[in-house]
Amino acid sequence: MQIQTILNRLQKFKSFVYAGVRWGGSKEAPHLEIEVVERRNSRA
Repeated sequence: MQIQTILNRLQKFKSFVYAGVRWGGSKEAPHLEIEVVERRNSRA
């Protein structure tokens, strides 16, 4: 299962969507970078 799918199941934002997920940091301290963007045509 993809990380983006898991995020959508666990944490939904009504006016935003997850646009991308990628690894960041270094081997010693890796982390995920998650891009959240405003949903198109939303009335936020």
